[in-house]
Amino acid sequence: FDQGFEKERKLVIDINDESIRNNFESVKNELAAHADVLNVSAVSSVPGDWKYVSPVEARKFHGDAPVTMNFMGFDGDALATLGIKLKLGSGFTGNLATDSAGVLINEKAALMLGGESIIGNTINVAYDGDEFTFRVQGIVQNFNFESLYEDIKPLVIGSWKNGIAQLDYIVIHTRNSPADVVDHATEVHKRFAPNGAIEYNFLDDQWNRY
Repeated sequence: FDQGFEKERKLVIDINDESIRNNFESVKNELAAHADVLNVSAVSSVPGDWKYVSPVEARKFHGDAPVTMNFMGFDGDALATLGIKLKLGSGFTGNLATDSAGVLINEKAALMLGGESIIGNTINVAYDGDEFTFRVQGIVQNFNFESLYEDIKPLVIGSWKNGIAQLDYIVIHTRNSPADVVDHATEVHKRFAPNGAIEYNFLDDQWNRY
């Protein structure tokens, strides 16, 4: 069964400390220095999130009826780290000036916004009383970001500096068992958040509990 992402060999660390969130690029670099770490990313939600995936109202034009969708914040490495496939267009590059103005959407959202021709056009996204205008720069293949008991819903993915969803997790894709890098991750976490204990899980275990 293809869930649209890769859950194996993923260590997920909760971001519970502002010093981790504010310095996450430095944290990423230090985590990536371990020989068994293949990729590191920061996200607001992971697939199968046991916390909260932000709901938003999206529409193509101001006069259109809004469609309820979910919203995730990803950094430029998240698609590769989680094995989420980009179907059309371009992903985030790590350039905040351009990434923050763009979004990715899943196939379900594209269907509701007029199809693949939505790439390159802007959409309006309302959240918590504010409205944002983003350029759709890519479409990702549908993936199960909630429990398998839920149908896949339309999803908007913004860059991590998006004004809607803050970073809540660091995801590490490892060469072998993610348990092999826990000690390294714990040391890095302690350097940036000396007063906070690391909280982590393994993504495949989390899905098995689901």
